[in-house]
Amino acid sequence: MSVSQAHQELLKECTRIAKNNGCTFPQLALTWIRQANGRTIPIIGASKASQLTDNLKALEIKLTQNEFEALEIASRQPIQEPYNILSNPHQLDRMYGPYKNSIANTRQKFPISRKNA
Repeated sequence: MSVSQAHQELLKECTRIAKNNGCTFPQLALTWIRQANGRTIPIIGASKASQLTDNLKALEIKLTQNEFEALEIASRQPIQEPYNILSNPHQLDRMYGPYKNSIANTRQKFPISRKNA
């Protein structure tokens, strides 16, 4: 699938879900980000009071699990150079050698909390 086809699929899903929820694209985007993982804070970036009011309506929207998954699937992009090199286990062995597993697991062993930050 080409990039333009992927964008068309994402646009189609966004249009369908926004219509089902009676919301605008910015409201849908803010809701999607807010529901994503609980650690991401959407930046509203409104320059007018009317934009702020419109964006705050996103707090009233709740995506269903199916809607959320549809957006996640439609928004996936193919991994491109140079990042696709990290999907090759042999290349990771060459890059990190015996430290590969300890590097990959560092984030799980040492989570950053608000107390430590």
